[in-house]
Amino acid sequence: PEEIEDLTLRFGVCYDESPVKGAQYRTVRIPCSDRIWFSTGFGYDLAENIKLDMAYVYIMTVGNSEIAPAQYGAATGDAHYYGHIHVISAQLSFLLDGRFGFQWRSEVCQDVDGTFRLMGVDRGDITASVSLPQTFTVGVYQRLFGGLENFAVMADYSYTAWSCFENLDIYQGSSLISHTAEN
Repeated sequence: PEEIEDLTLRFGVCYDESPVKGAQYRTVRIPCSDRIWFSTGFGYDLAENIKLDMAYVYIMTVGNSEIAPAQYGAATGDAHYYGHIHVISAQLSFLLDGRFGFQWRSEVCQDVDGTFRLMGVDRGDITASVSLPQTFTVGVYQRLFGGLENFAVMADYSYTAWSCFENLDIYQGSSLISHTAEN
């Protein structure tokens, strides 16, 4: 059928190696790790010169993302990092080489777990979770014409759903052991 001829399905998997090459360079503030991307999407020709493309991506951290041991006076700790992200995007392409699109990225959920030591003695496991806010981006593109085909006009707007980072809580078991208020 013609409807199927106008449809393009897309699937993908990507292994994204971290640029941070070892635990000695990885900290709680820069907890980068290897990631696996799973993606799916489609393109559909709605009419002559009008096409809709949509995609969904899930990104998760993989491997042993060990974080460098930290030293805070007599207290030390070591930890591992985990995270995941969801992305949804769409683009509408139309006559005369124009495009309109948007992208939404979910909260970036980052979890850290590890061991807390005081004066060299293990004091138990600790956990912390940090969520970075969702973002939304919308953009337009239009190639010029009438002798100006080598030029285009582009614009985009991004919104991040936060006004401040509220706090970072660290737990030992179910007990809150550290609360840091941020601004």
